[in-house]
Amino acid sequence: MTEQQLKRLLQSIGKEVFVEFYEAFVDPRLPNDVIAGRIVEYVKAKRQKDVSYNAANTRVSKARSILKSGSGRAALLNCSVSDIPEAFQRKAAQLAKA
Repeated sequence: MTEQQLKRLLQSIGKEVFVEFYEAFVDPRLPNDVIAGRIVEYVKAKRQKDVSYNAANTRVSKARSILKSGSGRAALLNCSVSDIPEAFQRKAAQLAKA
């Protein structure tokens, strides 16, 4: 996966969502629909724009495609230096070290 493709996917997923749900994305026992439901609830709780279940499911698929390509660590490092809230930057950096 090229850096440009990675950046585009992260933008589609949302870097904050990628970091917040990273552990769920890497867990093969969790089905996409379960994670998608959690994303819908998370976005609603944050009072961000509404996200449909289908859109959330697409985010899960894109996140898992990053991981399948072996670019998970690069994605986390990208998030750790991005313009997302500092708490998410720190969490991304910690996850990248693990």
